[in-house]
Amino acid sequence: MTKTEKMDEFLKYYAKVFKQNPSLQINKDIIYAGLMNYGLDEHEQNQSIRPLFDKWIKRYDNKKLDVFHSTRQNRFLQFHNDGYTKSDYVKIYLSFGADDIEECVNIIFDYIDKNNFKTLSKVADITRSDSVVLRICEIE
Repeated sequence: MTKTEKMDEFLKYYAKVFKQNPSLQINKDIIYAGLMNYGLDEHEQNQSIRPLFDKWIKRYDNKKLDVFHSTRQNRFLQFHNDGYTKSDYVKIYLSFGADDIEECVNIIFDYIDKNNFKTLSKVADITRSDSVVLRICEIE
């Protein structure tokens, strides 16, 4: 199935749900929940990875990356460094299973830190289709 066909299937599913449930109000939370769990089976959804937050904060202590938890986005751990600008960047959404996310995040952010990529990225506190959100400056 092509990407376009998958998107069409997703939208048709929600159109059917709302048509069959006319009292159900269409809102962004329902659609966002569907996107958040898109492509994940029930076992993979919503597994807590929050216990890894402290490990990552400790791992990147005294590194170029500033890794911290902010109450502004309580469900995410932030991975930032100096020099990030919002003028021109690439945004990538990544998904990993609960058993793999620690190693995958370590590999990705070790590489970003080593190469001093300008980033304003984050990792969610549960498994979801966008558990890792990378925002990287300098598209090249």
